[in-house]
Amino acid sequence: MVDIQYKHRSIYLWVSDISSVSYNQEGPDTRIKAFRKESVLIQNNDFVTVFLDDLHQILMDQTELMKSFQVHYEIPSGVNEENYYKDHPEHIGFRIFRQILSTLPQRTGKLKTQEFLIFTRISEYLPRILSFLDLNSLEQIPMEHLKNFNFAEFEKVLDLEIWRNEENPKNQLRLIFRFNEISERVMETIEKAFSNCSYFESIVIKAKIIDQLSLTKTFGPPKPETDQFEEGHRMEISNSNGDLLIYSFEDGFHYFSRFQKDLKSEISSLEEDLEELSICENLESLNLIQNLPEHLKSLCLVPSDSNIPREIFENHIILERVLKNQQLFEIAILEKVSSGIRRSISIIKPDPKIKSILIYLSDPENIQFSISTQNGDGKSLNYKSTGSNTCIVKTLIPTYIKSINQNSRYRFFEDLKKMLRFQKSEIESLRLDFSNLNFFPSAMEGDLRTVLEFLEPGFLKKIDIEYFCDFRNEKVSRNGILTVPYPDRRSYPRTLELGNVSKMEQWMLAENLEIEKYRILTPIQNFNIAHFKKGKITVESMSSEDVVFLKNIFLANPSLEKFIVQINHCQIDVSLYHPDFLGNPVIASLRAQACIMYFNQ
Repeated sequence: MVDIQYKHRSIYLWVSDISSVSYNQEGPDTRIKAFRKESVLIQNNDFVTVFLDDLHQILMDQTELMKSFQVHYEIPSGVNEENYYKDHPEHIGFRIFRQILSTLPQRTGKLKTQEFLIFTRISEYLPRILSFLDLNSLEQIPMEHLKNFNFAEFEKVLDLEIWRNEENPKNQLRLIFRFNEISERVMETIEKAFSNCSYFESIVIKAKIIDQLSLTKTFGPPKPETDQFEEGHRMEISNSNGDLLIYSFEDGFHYFSRFQKDLKSEISSLEEDLEELSICENLESLNLIQNLPEHLKSLCLVPSDSNIPREIFENHIILERVLKNQQLFEIAILEKVSSGIRRSISIIKPDPKIKSILIYLSDPENIQFSISTQNGDGKSLNYKSTGSNTCIVKTLIPTYIKSINQNSRYRFFEDLKKMLRFQKSEIESLRLDFSNLNFFPSAMEGDLRTVLEFLEPGFLKKIDIEYFCDFRNEKVSRNGILTVPYPDRRSYPRTLELGNVSKMEQWMLAENLEIEKYRILTPIQNFNIAHFKKGKITVESMSSEDVVFLKNIFLANPSLEKFIVQINHCQIDVSLYHPDFLGNPVIASLRAQACIMYFNQ
C-alpha cells in the first residue's frame, strides 16, 4: 500500500499497515524518521521536495499489486478551507498531485492497486489519475470524503472514457459517493452508467434521503421474493445480457448493484478474493511446479503470456499429479486460472482436506464462517446482508470486501456446498453456533439439515449440540463433530426440533449424541436415537409410553454404553416405578427436581 498523509509541516508515508516514514521541517533542514529506525537529518532541503523525490521513486519502482493508494492532507486549523486553496496555489496538496501526475505516465505499466482514495476538496485530479491505474486490479474507489463533490462531478466520473475500454473486464469496480439526497437525476445517471459500462459492480451512495417516487418510477414497484432475491427493487439493465440492477439500503448507504444473470456458479466467494495471476505465477506461488518432472517444469517457466503452461495443466493426468498434495485454498486458486482447469478439477474431484468448520449466525442476515485445512491454513469470511437482494462477503485476513447481488444466506450455503463437494477425508469438527437469543429463540432445524446434507454419510461420528462446547474427538478415523452451542446462560427457553434431521443418513450413522442447553420439542418416539452408543439429551416432556419405548429400544441395542434422557415436564405414571419393572428412581438433586432411572436387563 501507499498512504500519503499531510499534516501541517509534516508528511507521513505509509508503505504497509505498520511501516511508515515521516518527513518534518526543522529550520532549513528535513528530518526523516522511518519505522523502528534512527532519524536522518538532510541539511538545507525542503521537506516537501525530499518527500516528492522519494514518492517519485516509489511509484516508479512499484510492480506488485497494492492493497490501497491513498492521499490525505489537512490545512491549518481555523483557516477557511475553500479560500486557502485559492490563496495558496503551491499548497502541499497541489504539489503532491502534480508529482503523481508527472510520475505515473513515466511508468512502463499502469499502477496496480485494489483501492484508490483521496481525502481532499479538490476532485479534478481524480479522473486524470484513474487513467494511469490498472483498471483490472482496481476494485474500489471511495469518494464520500470529497467535500465539494457535486452532481456535475458525479456525472463526469461515471462518464469517463476509460470505463468503455473493455467490454468484459477481468475485475469489477465499486464506487462510493455521498449526497444529501438521491434525486431522480442521480438515479437516471446511475442507470445510464450501468447500461454504458460493464466495469461497474456497484455504485454506493451515502445519503439520508432518497426520492421514493423517483425510485419507483425508475425501477418500478418492488419485485416479489425469489429463491435468490428477497422482495425489493430490481430492473434489467439495457444493453446487457440480461443483467439486473438491484437497489438495496443498509446503515445509511444506498446500494445500486449489478447482478450478472449468466454468471457461472463455479467460483465461490472463497475464490473471488484471491488475486488473479498468470498460470506461471499461480503455480510458482503454490510450489506446485515442484510436483512435476523436470521436462514439464521448464515449460511452466516460459513467459506468462504463453499458452503452453495452461494447456499442460488442463491435461487431466498432469493436473491430477499436481493436485495430489494440495488442499482447499490451493485448489481454489487453480480454479481461477482457466475454465479448462476448472472443468478438469470437477472431473478429478480432489479432496480439499478440510479439517474444521465454524458457522456462526449472529442474526438471520449475518453469517460468520471460518474454515481450516489439514495443513493448518485457514480463512474467515463474513456474509452480511446489505439489503433485500444483496450482500457483502468480507474476508478478515487479509481484509477484502466483495459486493454480491444475492441473498446472504443463499450465497453462503452455495459456497459451503461447493467447498464440501469433493471432501473425502475426515472432518474433525463442524460447529454451528446460533448465539443471538433475540433472533434464535430456537435452533433452526432447516439450517442444521442443510449443513448435514453437504456431508457424505459416515463422516460424522458425534453430534454435539451444546453451549460453547469443546471439540471432542471420539474416533481416530472420520471423527466429525457437529456442535451447535448456545451462549446465553439466562433461563430463556432454548428449543430444538429434530424430527426431520434425525431421519437423515448422516444422523443415522453417527455414534454419539450430546445435546445440552436445548430442550427437544420433537416427541421422543418421533426421532431416531436407538442406534447411538452414548447420548445425553433433554426432552420437553415424557409419558409412561415414552419410557416403555426407550426401555425397549435401548435394551435392543447391543452397542449401547450410556444414554441419559433429562425431562423438563415429567408425565410418568408412578406404577412404572415398581421394582419388577423400572425400580424406584434415585433422586440426584432435590433442588433441581431431577431423577435418574436405571433400566435393568
